[in-house]
Amino acid sequence: MTTADEWDNFKPASPDFYLTEMRRAVAMVSTAPVADLAFPIFSFFHGARTEEREVETQTGHVCVLFTREIRAPLREDSLLIRWVEIIYYYFREMAAVPELAREVWKPLWQVLAQHENDGWDVLPARIQMANWAGHYDQELAEHALSIIKATPPYTPQAEAIRALFLTTNINQQNADFREYVQRAYQLAESMEATHRLQALTTYYSHFAASDQVFNDILASLRSPELSAYKSGTMSLLGGFMVSLFDRNEYDHLWRMMCAIKEVDETFRFVSAHAFIVANHRDRLMLLSRSNRVSFDEEGNGQSYVELAKLCNRMTNVAISLLGDTEVDYRNAGDRFGTPGTADDLGALRDKVVAHYHLDDDVYRELAAVSLVPSHNHPIHGGLCSVGVAPPPLLVSFRPLPDRADQRRHLCLVSADTMTCDLECEWITQEFGNTATLMRDPGKNDLLGALSDQAYSDVYVSAHGQYSHHQSHEPYVHFSEQSKLSASELAALTRAAPSRRTVVLNICDGATTTISINSNAAGLGAAWAHGGAHVIVSHLWPVPPLYACTFGLLMLTFRDLPESEAVLEVYRQLDADNQTIADRLRALRPHFGPLAERIERSALPLGNFRNIGAIALLC
Repeated sequence: MTTADEWDNFKPASPDFYLTEMRRAVAMVSTAPVADLAFPIFSFFHGARTEEREVETQTGHVCVLFTREIRAPLREDSLLIRWVEIIYYYFREMAAVPELAREVWKPLWQVLAQHENDGWDVLPARIQMANWAGHYDQELAEHALSIIKATPPYTPQAEAIRALFLTTNINQQNADFREYVQRAYQLAESMEATHRLQALTTYYSHFAASDQVFNDILASLRSPELSAYKSGTMSLLGGFMVSLFDRNEYDHLWRMMCAIKEVDETFRFVSAHAFIVANHRDRLMLLSRSNRVSFDEEGNGQSYVELAKLCNRMTNVAISLLGDTEVDYRNAGDRFGTPGTADDLGALRDKVVAHYHLDDDVYRELAAVSLVPSHNHPIHGGLCSVGVAPPPLLVSFRPLPDRADQRRHLCLVSADTMTCDLECEWITQEFGNTATLMRDPGKNDLLGALSDQAYSDVYVSAHGQYSHHQSHEPYVHFSEQSKLSASELAALTRAAPSRRTVVLNICDGATTTISINSNAAGLGAAWAHGGAHVIVSHLWPVPPLYACTFGLLMLTFRDLPESEAVLEVYRQLDADNQTIADRLRALRPHFGPLAERIERSALPLGNFRNIGAIALLC
């Protein structure tokens, strides 16, 4: 909201600036990730070009749309209408800046009315504004719905998107809802890709759950037109996904995820795998091929919101939820995404265990799980805390072969880490000449070694660069001259008939985003996506001494299955520093130097802030 003092000091930018940012948003919408629309949108409301997702915004910038100087350019290629449509699509899809979206809603609705009076079709923009209002402001939503229903469509295209809009939650309680579900389905072929997908999934969920409709949905999901959409939250699939859960349609849910990830759907996970939906209003659900487990609780939706806000505060992130106007997080002076040192995150552990019912025996029966949508909730740390070997998150939806009979280890250590000398000395004493140790490897050497199918196990100790704000690709940093991006990791497919275990001992190695495209983002997810990999990493940044201890313990228990090794490492570290040091000395004599450092450290290694960051991906 723009205060009186801010109005007194408000200075608009030039008309050309606003037009440039509006055109930039329009150009980006079909090619860039949805999240990156933040840059031209926030630049517009900041009054200056910015590449940050957290900036000061002022609603006063919207007043430029009413000025005479900009009126003619706004009508070129329906720029204003398209821009309003895009910004409310972004506001809804990313659950972003609801205060700003509400403040500019009425002025933008008014400027659209002026365009409509001049003969322009403003329906696409009004629909996006109404869809947003349906989650944030009931009064605005009812106003928008009444006007859209009362306005006859100008064109066949307008009829199609109007019918589709009237199949959404905003109209679901009205008598004509099913009529519009059927009409939108009839017009689906005339719609652009995301609208067509929405029409198909709504028809399947509310009218006719036939194989033909479902196959059309899969074909739509595999369309190249949806590539940019699949990089976002894919929230339009939320209701469809729940309908598959309600029908116990595990195979359909599997095929849907394979279509999203563009992999062969004929593979089926041979061991017990379950999808988990955590954000349902009334219940937490696990669905496997043989069973559906529901933890029915009236307050599950509120519990999910509480967990999200607690995770925000304790890990210093600002993840917003659709319909929630308060983005609750704490900035404790550490960098964004890094837990503060004043809290052990024990409350987060307890909340995760309670919300996901991690103490239920069902988790002991699973070999892999998929969160839909994915989250950065520390469920693996939570499972370890109740004594359960955590099943990995299935990311690749590809076959996961057994380990090789003859295993070869590749250890890659960055000299930029504080514990490089200690790690290299320990690895040398542990493996002798049986492992390949590369200290500060160059880019070409890195790619060459990682492409060598002979290595069954890889240990990486470096820095992880994952920005919650910037649009750059996350990467593993060995040195300024040697970095591996997420896309380069994704290209490291495993062709051998055995799987590779990777200890990705970097900060944010398992960090991802909320998306029905489960674990579509992040370094660990990118590497796992190539198939035949099990990745062990961290959900958030951890201290160097802890990372060193964690990584070397993972190497110590390398002969255990990955889930059991993670549980054993958790047990070893779930103690005070002196006990951890004593346990290390009992395991290996060459743990002595590390044990001494731990004894001298004032940082409690065994806090959930550290051990709770554990994550497995496959």
